Amino acid sequence: MMRRLLLLAGAFVLLLATPSYAQYVGGVATDTPTVAPGEPVTLTACCFQPGTAVTFSGPGGALTTVTADANGVATTTVGVPATAATGTVTVTATGVDAAGNPVSETGSVTIAVAAATEDVTGGVTATTIGSSGLPVTGSDSSLPLSFLAAGLVVMGAATLLIVRHRRESVLR
Repeated sequence: MMRRLLLLAGAFVLLLATPSYAQYVGGVATDTPTVAPGEPVTLTACCFQPGTAVTFSGPGGALTTVTADANGVATTTVGVPATAATGTVTVTATGVDAAGNPVSETGSVTIAVAAATEDVTGGVTATTIGSSGLPVTGSDSSLPLSFLAAGLVVMGAATLLIVRHRRESVLR
């Protein structure tokens, strides 16, 4: 009986346990929040199949094509045109994911010319909205694990009571 309960508990744990994977949040990110016209900005996008071509595109079309590194991250440096208009610009990185499926990651870059009284250099501010391309680790599944732990404690207590009851009935 004890062996059956242990096997049942082990099977229960194996059925409910799931492997932990890094949860990648895609997107295109920049290396700096402030870029002056004509200066370079580094664009980074993740979640591509390592060694495959990734094309970065802006409103005017393709900017450049690079190769994703061993971690599936594509990085390139492009110059902000001196004639860049103010507003939000969407940058897209297109390639294939680890399974070979087409994937597009996007990020928004806001370009705004600062007022002369605030910034005498007339710089352009670029702000990224989106992810940094780093994996999100951990899990938000603590409630099911709590129920599993409580169930295992109850099963252990029931097993202990059964064993004690049998031991007492054999000794009588």
